[in-house]
Amino acid sequence: MKRKKSIKPNSQSVLVIILCAFIGFMSSYLILRTHFLEPSMLPSNLLVEKSGTAIDKKDTVVLKILSADTLVQLAAQPGQTGKVIKSIDLLFQHNPFFLIWSMLIIIMMTIVSGGFPFFMWQTVEIKEKFSLSKKLHLTSLIGSLILISFMSVLPATLNLYAPRHIVEDMKILLSNSNIIPLFVVLPLLMLYPVFHSVFLISPCASKIGFTNGDKKSIEKAAQNFTYLNKVLLNALQFLAAFVVISVLLSSSMRESIKATFTIRGLDMLPHEINYAYGLYFSLFLSIVYFPVSAYLNYRVGQFKNAIQDNVDLTVPDTEKWFSKLFDNFGGDKSLLTNFKVAFTILSPLITSFLPEQLHL
Repeated sequence: MKRKKSIKPNSQSVLVIILCAFIGFMSSYLILRTHFLEPSMLPSNLLVEKSGTAIDKKDTVVLKILSADTLVQLAAQPGQTGKVIKSIDLLFQHNPFFLIWSMLIIIMMTIVSGGFPFFMWQTVEIKEKFSLSKKLHLTSLIGSLILISFMSVLPATLNLYAPRHIVEDMKILLSNSNIIPLFVVLPLLMLYPVFHSVFLISPCASKIGFTNGDKKSIEKAAQNFTYLNKVLLNALQFLAAFVVISVLLSSSMRESIKATFTIRGLDMLPHEINYAYGLYFSLFLSIVYFPVSAYLNYRVGQFKNAIQDNVDLTVPDTEKWFSKLFDNFGGDKSLLTNFKVAFTILSPLITSFLPEQLHL
């Protein structure tokens, strides 16, 4: 019987990841670029004073700011001269917060596009390493889709005049306001393999066993637990990076909208919304991480107790060998790991306070 070829990362995987990240970068850039809306509150002329060679000698240059339609009409008229600037070219000078929002969108899409093949390979590796059934994969898939749907729909159910509707009703920033929910749902869908790998950790942990008295079998089991722990931490850090950017996106969109109009007596998008998003995403990370981490540590505890019952720890070399198996799950080294985990989970909430300090 011909053995099925294993699908694992190789030397060309890095090129695939770079290519996917580049595709994510270019696609998001082109989508945004084709839907930028010309600013409507610019003066028709700019007077620019340019210093000359003498101390008190200055030249004045008049720059005309014209819309795309006006430029087409002007090009059809002979004899038209002068310095002309397209109003679309002053979009980010007029609204620099919108530049930050656009760059954050591009960065987010680049990161999730590059991470997609990496976590897909990791999911395949988990399946082969632990011989998981198709039923477990299907269950994990359904759970991932439910979580993605939950994250996409819940914020939309709040009684909030959402940025998408503000952009559409006020005819500002983007010619098509559907781009905003597009860049909410699409990255979440591309996070599917991350959620998939996290949901597979618990079934994998329950399958790990060892042969009594066989040190190689025990060491292999310990390596599998360590591997699952690294998978969980990698997923947590990747998700934390994603949600931190999402919180910054919320803040930069808020300032982009406020830069286009003012409503007296009402703050259309108050700072507290950013804090609410920070709390929401911190809760989301907690829901994803803690149940899986608790079960993984529970299985490690069972594994440790089973070894203690079957191995003579009074022998110095055996005791040293035993303690080395659990460096990643106990002892002083876990204190730093626990701090990193706590900081990572709270990073969205911490980030929600940064924009106000950075005047975003």
